Amino acid sequence: MRAYNEVQEGFAERIMRRFEKQGDHRQELERVEQQQVFRLQRGSQIAATIITLGFGGMATYLIANGNDVSGLIMVGTSILGLVWANRRTQRKLKE
Repeated sequence: MRAYNEVQEGFAERIMRRFEKQGDHRQELERVEQQQVFRLQRGSQIAATIITLGFGGMATYLIANGNDVSGLIMVGTSILGLVWANRRTQRKLKE
């Protein structure tokens, strides 16, 4: 760094300030990205919950009105869908 100061007085300090500013900017970008990923995951969880509750309600209605097979199929497929989505998400998080 002394060599930079020999070229121009205060040049090393300017380089260090620039380096620190770039590091702060990079950290801010990473923070924003993490917040966006969190929001996306939270939104996906809420949507999955709403869809699952809807399917559960439809299955209950079908079973209550004598359509046992259709209701049980709907319950089974919604549970399998949740398990599949959860496993897929866990695999992606490990990557």
